[in-house]
Amino acid sequence: DEVISIYCKDNFIPLQGIKDFSLFPYAGYPWNSYLLESYLRKYSKAFKYDVRSANSSNIGVIVRRTFLYKDYDDILAHALSVSPISLDDIEEVRNYLFENGYIGRRNLEKHESDIISYAKALREE
Repeated sequence: DEVISIYCKDNFIPLQGIKDFSLFPYAGYPWNSYLLESYLRKYSKAFKYDVRSANSSNIGVIVRRTFLYKDYDDILAHALSVSPISLDDIEEVRNYLFENGYIGRRNLEKHESDIISYAKALREE
């Protein structure tokens, strides 16, 4: 958890945000995204792994257990609110979330407008 907190300075980061595993302690196997995800699901006391749907592409986020949110769409809105992109450009929104490992397809489905509206509200705060 100490090493993860070096990477996760705020409330969450995409799992794909951790690419260098040299700081992680020896675990009997070389660290990689799959081992990290497994650790988060089973052993971490300070963090958890969250994702919209199970996948084998390491899509999802590492979330501090102290961070209060309703669902994964809330995390997407928070991520968008602090991003440098224009929330009025739907393609830029989709690309940002996809390229940073928050979603596995460039599609936010039926919740798209709600996520973007919430992100805009968060930015205004």
